[in-house]
Amino acid sequence: MRKKYIFVVMIMAAILISSVLLGSVRQNTPITPEEKTIAVVVKTNELDLVDFKSNNKIINLDSGSVFFRPIISPDKSFIAYQKDLSLYVTTQNGEKIKVQADAPLLSYVWLDKNHLLYSMESEGIDIFNSETKKSAPYVKNEFSYDNLTVGENQKVYAEKYHYYTKDANKYVQDYGVVLFPPDNKKERLIIPSQPSDDRQNSLGMYPVIAGVSKDFRFLFIFEHPHSASMAADGLELGFYDTKINKYIKSKNQQIITLRYSDNFFADPVNSENLALINGGGREMNYGKTLGILNVLTGTFESLIPQGQTAMTPYYSANGKNILYASSVEIKNIQGIGQWIKVKHPIYKINIETKKITQLTNSLNGFDFAPVYISNKDIVFLRADSVGNVSMWELEDGNETKIIDGLVFYSDQYKTQNYYGHFNNSYYIDFG
Repeated sequence: MRKKYIFVVMIMAAILISSVLLGSVRQNTPITPEEKTIAVVVKTNELDLVDFKSNNKIINLDSGSVFFRPIISPDKSFIAYQKDLSLYVTTQNGEKIKVQADAPLLSYVWLDKNHLLYSMESEGIDIFNSETKKSAPYVKNEFSYDNLTVGENQKVYAEKYHYYTKDANKYVQDYGVVLFPPDNKKERLIIPSQPSDDRQNSLGMYPVIAGVSKDFRFLFIFEHPHSASMAADGLELGFYDTKINKYIKSKNQQIITLRYSDNFFADPVNSENLALINGGGREMNYGKTLGILNVLTGTFESLIPQGQTAMTPYYSANGKNILYASSVEIKNIQGIGQWIKVKHPIYKINIETKKITQLTNSLNGFDFAPVYISNKDIVFLRADSVGNVSMWELEDGNETKIIDGLVFYSDQYKTQNYYGHFNNSYYIDFG
């Protein structure tokens, strides 16, 4: 690999490696607004399934350990999840299969209803067959592949890295986003990294896959500088157009967003339009505007009144409405814990009329992450004043608690939220 596609982390090596690992191990398949029938959630030492079609019945899937990143297979027959340091898959009859034991996982994703791709440091990519219950190499080499993402016709996208140790220090080289065609799996670099350049005072950029649109046309890319602290305050978004095999940098220099996959949602009817939370600064309590970004033209239409700060947009299946959570901006507070004590309801906005309707009415609950489970009913998450999180259903205007005690933290970061953002994409999945 040519040197210009490689950077070596020196002083910030440990910080960057931690950042990459914390932001990985997720499933980058399209988040679609079709009817949801189940959810899998993480609780303290417990992994549970919620069956919306059976009066919100709760089924325990596993217990007694630390759980992380459940992902539901396309036909909802299997669930992959991390238990302590091991990768597991549950089968249809409740059997638990240990896919990979005690290894530093980077990412895993369902390739189809029976096959799970997963990657570890410096070992390429493996594939697990849920029918034979065996794994085999998918791509075997000394490189690491993060944020595995499945596109149209089982094309596989990933970020390519090389982790190594030199003089007792850990380093990482980044190459960019690569594509593995399904026919020959011959790796192709499609979005190269840009090296840092001290002479031009440039931190360069390495692309981080943020997700893919429902129609598989757009691969969303966070343009990550070679600085973890700078990235925490906002990133530019880029777009790989699979229709023309071309990377498109943002045409709007005013667009900056935080590195959360729930900060945007592609229109399921027209993927050129992106519901986006725009605004820099890692704190969620101010400066976060909901609008619609056209990824080709760069135009951005703000949707909420000034003085409001929003999060977690979610389109309806017909593309006519967007759900989101919002509150009044509060800039001068003593710690982010004070902000989650404010009223923070779920809203719906009609794209054509711009009419905004408040949907939830808790006097002291911090509501966020709404999801359609039918064409009219939604589920959402609610945190109390000390950060305890529960899941609720909203049906015909009536709120019903489904399950509480949800976990959104790791052993490394004990708080439920990071500057007001809950990492729900790592601890809950809908299918």
